[in-house]
Amino acid sequence: MKLEIKTNFSFKKLANYVKRKGFGFRVSRAAVPFIVKDSKNFIREGKVTPDIEQITKDIKRRRGSPTPDIPLMDTGNLVKSLKATITRNSVAISGASYGKKHLEGDGVKERLFLDLSDPNNKRDKIISEEFKKLNKAMKK
Repeated sequence: MKLEIKTNFSFKKLANYVKRKGFGFRVSRAAVPFIVKDSKNFIREGKVTPDIEQITKDIKRRRGSPTPDIPLMDTGNLVKSLKATITRNSVAISGASYGKKHLEGDGVKERLFLDLSDPNNKRDKIISEEFKKLNKAMKK
């Protein structure tokens, strides 16, 4: 028995499109500003887990913190520092150095504060448009 597989697209065209057209870069460039904005709201709304210890809340209250019960929101420095950094060749999210420590759990509890949920489907629309272009580019 002979097995024959046919495709209706060209792998070579697909590979060339992804390499030359900056496919991932365009998707990232469009999505990262939304991720930063959503992440700032995620922190402000107190959705970051795990919750902070009661002793930490008490200390924050004694210091007069306006947000003693919200993780990563004592001074607001992390929220203010989050930025989408987009250059000609790269896309990144930058922020206060202790943000990275929380993301990695480096000496502190791991707190994943980057909101990737896309509640208004803004990023999905961008990605969908890029995939339409991708499908067009790889047709035989």
